[in-house]
Amino acid sequence: MIALVEIIKGGTTLEELFVFFLLFSISLIIYFSSKNMQPIYFLLISFSFRKESISRIIQGFFITYTLLLVSILLLLKLGIVFSVTQYNDISNTIKISQGFVQPNSLGLVLFIILVSYLYIKTQRNEEKENKNILTFVGFFFEFVIVYLLYKSGVRSAQFAVIIAYSYYFIIKIKNKEMKIKILVSTTYLLFFSSILLSLFSLNNKVLSQSGIWHSLDGFFSYRFSMGYLYYLKSGLSFFGKPFSYLDNNIYQINITVDNFYQHVLLNLGLVSFFAILLYFMFTLNYIFKKNQLTLLIPFVSFIIYGLGESSIMYFYAGFIFYFIPLFYKDYNEMI
Repeated sequence: MIALVEIIKGGTTLEELFVFFLLFSISLIIYFSSKNMQPIYFLLISFSFRKESISRIIQGFFITYTLLLVSILLLLKLGIVFSVTQYNDISNTIKISQGFVQPNSLGLVLFIILVSYLYIKTQRNEEKENKNILTFVGFFFEFVIVYLLYKSGVRSAQFAVIIAYSYYFIIKIKNKEMKIKILVSTTYLLFFSSILLSLFSLNNKVLSQSGIWHSLDGFFSYRFSMGYLYYLKSGLSFFGKPFSYLDNNIYQINITVDNFYQHVLLNLGLVSFFAILLYFMFTLNYIFKKNQLTLLIPFVSFIIYGLGESSIMYFYAGFIFYFIPLFYKDYNEMI
């Protein structure tokens, strides 16, 4: 409905309509092949928000997820919902959900809140007389969210938040030339490393009991070997295949593909995988070209988060797919 209203109210060029309906047709083919609606959702929302301020989009996610977190914690305190504790005997870790359905859901919410807040924090230009009060409140807020993330035990979210904070401090470097060099080299290194690591881990060496692949697999809680086992079952396709659980395996548990890049490749197919890679590459190019460096905080941390979680493929979490406004010539949001 939002996309239809956007078309009806005018301001949409014939070129935009052509591209929209072309991508919509491809998304439908992917849906019929994979039974996954996410590409259609992303297309509709991205089209609707294509001329919106990215800052407002991120602020919307920050407010929504903060309210969600506060609501769940209040319901937990009132005894209406209950916390779930998970013990992962593969990675030997304990996770606490704090009222959410599962700990990984809590980790996703805390991750989005923190990266959104760091982005907003770098843009904020506080009045001098209020700065000390707001700084204290902000510090206390960050401390609470980081503490909850630590207690959750969700390592993927924790590691991605470390990346977000690293970018936050790099962006504060005064020497502009040095800052750009560090950001460009680090960003493309992390980007291509994440993609190549996810692809090359689909080999039988991850099932061995020694070697670099076995060590990497253990570090990522055996996500690579699970992805490889699913790859053996499903294979590759152009437009994807329905995603299902693999319950007959060496781990004797239901196998899910938690790596975002592998999930897209195996579930949504080669067309979606290369389309997302192109989108990521163009987005990074425009971030540097239009000097929107603060966007690297959420964008790169999401790329890293995708190594251990497939959550960003859902339209209600992966707001980096709403960065379409960057592609418009007149978009130059001041930071």
